[in-house]
Parts: sequence; C-alpha cells; structure tokens
Amino acid sequence: MPILNRVKIYGDEVAPHLRPGERLLAIGSYIEPLNGDASRLEPDLSERPTGERHLPWQPPSDKFFEGFDLFAGGILVNSDRINRAFSGLEGAGTAQSIAGRLWRARKKTSMPSSVVTDQRFLLLDQPNIPSDGFVMAFEVDREQIAGVRHRVKIIFQWARIELTFTDGSMIAFNSALLDFVVARQLRRALTDPGHV
Repeated sequence: MPILNRVKIYGDEVAPHLRPGERLLAIGSYIEPLNGDASRLEPDLSERPTGERHLPWQPPSDKFFEGFDLFAGGILVNSDRINRAFSGLEGAGTAQSIAGRLWRARKKTSMPSSVVTDQRFLLLDQPNIPSDGFVMAFEVDREQIAGVRHRVKIIFQWARIELTFTDGSMIAFNSALLDFVVARQLRRALTDPGHV
C-alpha cells in the first residue's frame, strides 16, 4: 500500500473530469526528473517571440567530449550527457509528438498530478491550495500508450515512470518523491487495469 491513498483522498475532486462510466484507477504526483536531460524534446518553435531571428532546431550532439578550449577551462563536456547519466532522459520527441505536447502542458501547471483511469492517462493541475479542485492540463487515450516502465534512478527517483507512446515519443516523470509504491501502482494501472 502507498503511504497515502490518493484515489480515496482526491477521488471526488477528480470525478468531474471523468467520462460517463470511466473508472479511476490511480493518482500520483507528476514531478519532472531532477536535472533530467530534456535535450531530446524538440521545443515548439511557434512559441518563440516574434520579430527575433532564430536558427532552426538541431538535435543536440550525443558526444560526451565536445572539444578543448584552453580559455574555457580545458576539456569541454556535454552537460546533457552528464544529466542523462545521473537522472536519465526527461523525454524524447518532436514538438507535435504526444510527449512533446505533454511536456509543454506540464510547464504551464503549478501542482500537476498524474491520473490513470481505465480509458485515459490525465495530467491534472491543482492551481490553488486549499484546493478548488483540479483543472485538466492534458489527456492521452490508453490506446496511444505503447509501453510503461518503472525505472529507478539514483537521485530521488525511486518512483520514476517512463511512458512510451505509439508515435515513438517518450516522457519520464516521478510519481512521488520517496514512495516508490505509487510508481508500482501507476504502472500496474496502466498495464493491467483489471487487477488494480
């Protein structure tokens, strides 16, 4: 059992976002990986300020050593690769991929929660404390989720979930800070909704 039964605590507040007949299976936090490597998530170039000249987006280098510059401290290393080694990828995908849209939707929230039902994966925001309820930030039908992994990382990521979507994109998040049972509960809800 998780430390807090979030379905019991927040079920009534999540209920207005459920479709008729839809069943709530699990609720967890949605915490982005600490220093995760977001270099594989393409930014939405249409959201840039107008009037500024920008180069088109280029996928970043995968090299660990970027070169040598005596005036910049010697050996230049790729900080994205260091972040990936400790915290993993935050995600991968184009700007219009499911992971790219979910990643940008998360940036517009204040206290996001991941919600799993028998039909969808939802990103809900709880903008006010004390709660005035949840606000829908993003939703994905279960048919668009190709894979789910509970993958532990070193630094406060025992509850890390990695979602892979049918368009080939991927997003990672922590479903709790320390309670890894929440990650197991979310993974089970996403992979086997009949046994939750």
